[in-house]
Amino acid sequence: MRQVAQVAVELAEGDLDKRMRVIGEDDVARLAESFNEMADSLKQQIQQLEEFGQLQRRFTSDVSHELRTPLTTVRMAADVLHASREEFPPGLSRSTELLVDELDRFEALLADLLEISRLDAGVAELSAEPISLPTIAQSAVDSVRGIAETSGVPLRVEVPGQDQDLDLVADARRVERIVRNLVAAAPDEPDLHLGLRAGACYHLTAYGILGFAFISSPTVRDGMAVALRYLELSFAFCIPRVRTGDDALRVDLDTSAIPVDVRDFLLGRDLAAIHTIMRELLTSPIPVRGLQLSAPAPVETAAYERLFGVVPEFGCDQDAVLLDPAFLDQPLPQANPHTLAMCEAQCRDLLTDRRGRTGYARKVREQLLAPDGVRMSMADVARRLHTTARTLHRRLHAEGT
Repeated sequence: MRQVAQVAVELAEGDLDKRMRVIGEDDVARLAESFNEMADSLKQQIQQLEEFGQLQRRFTSDVSHELRTPLTTVRMAADVLHASREEFPPGLSRSTELLVDELDRFEALLADLLEISRLDAGVAELSAEPISLPTIAQSAVDSVRGIAETSGVPLRVEVPGQDQDLDLVADARRVERIVRNLVAAAPDEPDLHLGLRAGACYHLTAYGILGFAFISSPTVRDGMAVALRYLELSFAFCIPRVRTGDDALRVDLDTSAIPVDVRDFLLGRDLAAIHTIMRELLTSPIPVRGLQLSAPAPVETAAYERLFGVVPEFGCDQDAVLLDPAFLDQPLPQANPHTLAMCEAQCRDLLTDRRGRTGYARKVREQLLAPDGVRMSMADVARRLHTTARTLHRRLHAEGT
């Protein structure tokens, strides 16, 4: 037993070649053989994980480098279109602006991907230079000030007394990124405000074929009908219910199935996402007449007024958006009956495939659609299914999910 304990300690310290001596054929010998088989299996699995990690790092590096050339070409073409956008129709001009915005975001992601590949390869270089922390902090705050103002979060930089030495030698770009991440995290921001920020980052392209079906519809009414018909293909957690009247169009958002701890965040996200997409799609302002929210009134409400154009009523029984009924008949600028028919056919196929899934895909979907499913990670689902996350991932992959 002392030998087993000693070998186990050495294995735990990283000596994967350590084995027990097998003497005789008694129970102790069989224990030693089993222990050695376990050690062999452990070493093999660790080597496989190391090889997989190397493959992931190589993939990250290759993808990031291979994307640079086509991205440069697309960027040049987009800049040409953007320079001539004033000559285009309103809908096409807005699409050009969105294309440039998405390319900016993609370039930033690609830069981060290249940085990750350099860090994984151990070849990341620090460009050390004398910097001033107050200057870096002010630059980071200025870069996220627009988001903060939209969310109603005041930002200011407070510099300690003059006797404090705030100059140092560091990589200015990396320090600024750290400060920007800290500022953007906004730990004091209410969940509903965070949801508004998250929803403002959603664009029509994020909804895939369902988004194309919406913009190809003749009017807003037809687009809403398509969106509600294939709601399962969207990211929405709030279930919308549309009611029309003589004086207002009322869209109730049912949040009863969402866990309380994430309800405000997801409500804010869905509200801002829908509003952002409609604002990008239409050339005229969205006629929001009122916004009713069940959440208690926050200290600052300016973020809601800037985004929706109205001051919400808080503490209501139901979350709802009130619109001008004429909004439903507003034509969509990119309406196309042939594109709509094709997109709807693909939506039907996707929905049929999703509802008809069997095996582990069906079991996982049942877990995620449970009342507490929104909080579950892959490890949580795997535990419910009496397996491991790695095994679950492998079986889903084998099913083509």
